[in-house]
Amino acid sequence: MFADVLLGLLSDGTPTHGYHLLSVYRARTEWPVSPGSVYRELSRLQRQGLVETVPNAANADPRRIPYRITPAGRARFERWLRAPLSAETMREWILFADRVPADVRDDLLARRREDLDIRRRLLERKQGDVAARRRAEYDPSAALVADALRETIAEAALVEHVLALLQRRECPPKGHRSDRKQKSARRVRQRGDRETRRPGAPDTTPSPHAGGGRRASAAVTSEASGDAPRARAGRIAGDVGHSPRAPRGTPWCPTPCSTC
Repeated sequence: MFADVLLGLLSDGTPTHGYHLLSVYRARTEWPVSPGSVYRELSRLQRQGLVETVPNAANADPRRIPYRITPAGRARFERWLRAPLSAETMREWILFADRVPADVRDDLLARRREDLDIRRRLLERKQGDVAARRRAEYDPSAALVADALRETIAEAALVEHVLALLQRRECPPKGHRSDRKQKSARRVRQRGDRETRRPGAPDTTPSPHAGGGRRASAAVTSEASGDAPRARAGRIAGDVGHSPRAPRGTPWCPTPCSTC
């Protein structure tokens, strides 16, 4: 079981010495493990052809020998990831749960959840039977059944926690930055669609000539409030570079003519 954890820590292909593997394992799990256990397990994996040693760097400590996973070790680790979960493998398996394909991972966790639910009901029934027995002599069965039930409930909670973490990793939560950006862009598009579909919507395009944009905005506001004739006159008079009678785009001339 611990051998599969070491193979998982080496599965990225980077040569790593035993002390670094020990530090990573302690940081991820907070479980006590001795350096001797790590080095003994690495030696056994090397004899089995699952890991191999590589030359150390020139300026590295010669006492720290780097280990690298072999193709056989990688194949064993992949089989272990896809194997049915148990109470002995669950806590180590969750260290690498994000590397398991989603369909395989969900099936493994669903089966483990069912097994734990069945075990919980059996233990609750047994706990009731033990409580019904009244014995004068010492009987630790009640305490042992209660402890087994507590561990089963704790592991079931662990399964639910892992599922929630994986779902949160794959689907950004509501209110996430990317979700807020998508909602903002959607609101802008919807606002533009409503302005386009509204019948008789005023022309909000500002004049390309100097000074026309600000007065055109005031004219649009006046049109929206119902004073349409005066607003249109104000907009036409404010479009510097156009005659009041000339269509937009016609150069302004100081004396009236047939064109203006």
